[in-house]
Amino acid sequence: MEPGALDGEVAAMAVVLFAGIEKVAAAAKARCAARVADTNFWRRQGDHTSAHWVARTTGSSMAEARACVEVPPRLGQLPDTDERFTHGGLSLMQAAHITEAALADPSAEARLLAMADSEALGPLRTECRRVIAASCVNHTERHRRIRDSRCLRHYNDASGAFRLEGSFTPEAGAEILGALRPVTDELGVRARRSGERVSRDTLCADALIELCRQEPAQRVPGKPRARFVVNLRADAVAWERGHTEAGELCEIDGVGPIPVHVAQRLAEGDAFEVDPNDPDVASISTLSRHIPARLRRALLVRDPVCVVAGCYERDNLEIDHIVEHSKGGRTSIDNLCRLCRKHHRLKTNGWAFVGSGYARYLWPPRRLPKFADSS
Repeated sequence: MEPGALDGEVAAMAVVLFAGIEKVAAAAKARCAARVADTNFWRRQGDHTSAHWVARTTGSSMAEARACVEVPPRLGQLPDTDERFTHGGLSLMQAAHITEAALADPSAEARLLAMADSEALGPLRTECRRVIAASCVNHTERHRRIRDSRCLRHYNDASGAFRLEGSFTPEAGAEILGALRPVTDELGVRARRSGERVSRDTLCADALIELCRQEPAQRVPGKPRARFVVNLRADAVAWERGHTEAGELCEIDGVGPIPVHVAQRLAEGDAFEVDPNDPDVASISTLSRHIPARLRRALLVRDPVCVVAGCYERDNLEIDHIVEHSKGGRTSIDNLCRLCRKHHRLKTNGWAFVGSGYARYLWPPRRLPKFADSS
């Protein structure tokens, strides 16, 4: 097959076809890799673990190699996931995250499988982490283990680049990101003014260097720091109880789940301004174009990334009226969403939403599919 001879539509169909073949092959490879682990054949090759053998033999990353070895044994307790994975309905990494979460909370399996049909790996991984955190029996012990394993390592990779790798508690990660964010935003403004196109990751790296170059007196431990807002999402019943149970939420938005007692401590401290979920925000509805602060805060929590399916841009998002204000659209939580600049511009120029929830897309004018429910 010569891909250059295909038009765009046929090429897209080919990608879907080969992706399905790849998933079926990955499932078969994982089962064979698990058998290699069970029989200890890998020991003959002198590898440290069966996952090391898989990584070396297949040329895959350690994360993929571990998934190959760990997923098949979990599938015996999860027949629905087993069937989907075997028949090419899940990628290896999707199966790895779903099986880990579903074993922690079996009631979440169906929901996670449905999410895998319409969401990419990133949001699925985040939801699986929430399920695991909510199902944890001893939240304090789990948080203590994370804190005890904190570290920051550096090394040079094969290209000679200097790399950092760290592990922190979620609240420490929020402080790091909070310190980087204003510097990153300022560098982004400068880049746009100069006409330079720079990724957010690059700007974050530059922001870290900027912080390190500050005068020593500006970064003395114990020196008062600038305050920054952290969106804390927590169910009221879990907050009152002091811990979460299955299906409940307590997390720092954009960072991850934390124990309730840690969230309560952060709410009382000076390093954070905690902006909690507003349970009454659904009652706010107005014909004015102005968006009240309570609605803005709720949108930050509900839409941490661009709401268009497959777009995970989280920086410089803009608030959009789904039904245009000029056409009678109200300013309410149900008629507002956050879009990246590209998708906001497309919608302003006539593109329309199709679908909802995890499967919300933008389609160009005069090409809306008849089968879809547009809004």
